[in-house]
Amino acid sequence: EDPLHAKPRIWAALCGIKRRQGRVARKLPTTVSMLRWIREHYAQDDDGLILFAAHVIGWFFLLRSGEYVANASTQTNLARLVKGSDLIPHHAGSPVSQFRIADEVVLHISGSKTDQYNVGTIRNHYRSGADLCPVVALDALQRRFPERFGTGSEAHLPVFRRRDGSCLTRESITNSLRAAAAAEGVDPTTIGSHSNRVGGATAMLQAGCSHATIKRFGRWNSDAYQGYLWDSHEQQRGIGAEMIRAKFSLTGPAVAPKAPAVSLNSGIGERSVGPLSSSPPTTSPVSD
Repeated sequence: EDPLHAKPRIWAALCGIKRRQGRVARKLPTTVSMLRWIREHYAQDDDGLILFAAHVIGWFFLLRSGEYVANASTQTNLARLVKGSDLIPHHAGSPVSQFRIADEVVLHISGSKTDQYNVGTIRNHYRSGADLCPVVALDALQRRFPERFGTGSEAHLPVFRRRDGSCLTRESITNSLRAAAAAEGVDPTTIGSHSNRVGGATAMLQAGCSHATIKRFGRWNSDAYQGYLWDSHEQQRGIGAEMIRAKFSLTGPAVAPKAPAVSLNSGIGERSVGPLSSSPPTTSPVSD
């Protein structure tokens, strides 16, 4: 039983606290140009390659930051982070051992805050055919750290770990994103660790995915996903012209029929009267 059920004063107090705290500013999305900047400026050594791959997987799969990187300020459940064994290369629908021959990556998300029964979730992406691709990013990571994938000795550990074995942190994600944002002329304070999730969801919207598809792929249980979607100028291209060309007929209510004539019985005789009117009666001029 809900202990807050039928407790209107508690709910009123909570709403008041929320109003006093003010609205939380929405974070801007990670853009494709930001991901490219991170690749060019970070993915030049092992730790930078790991950081870039983490960004790509977080962006394409709409991951929450706590699902693939640790939080330096709090204790992290490492079992919940994406492991090498959770990332499975596929080719023509069947598992393979190497991402270099794969045309698809299948991700098993072991648990999240919306997965109350810890049954896990499966998500997948195919090769994008572009310079930014989750399969290509994982291929580069597997070539450098083969022990972290498949049946490797470290496949059971979080995959996004530095060379020294320490996990990437939310702060490293945020700092690199803010550096990319500043280079793109974007206020760095508008970017956060959740920007990859925001960016992936927004990219799906601009790619033509329905809201239902985005909500399901991102594993939202409510309409909170709406706050992650940002509109773009491009999505309105051609809409105005289509509005002008649109031809349609309204499906409004039918025109009411004319009122039938009614009979008035004054007690002296019966006479027929036409439809009732709201206009004043007309009178004939009186002669002297």
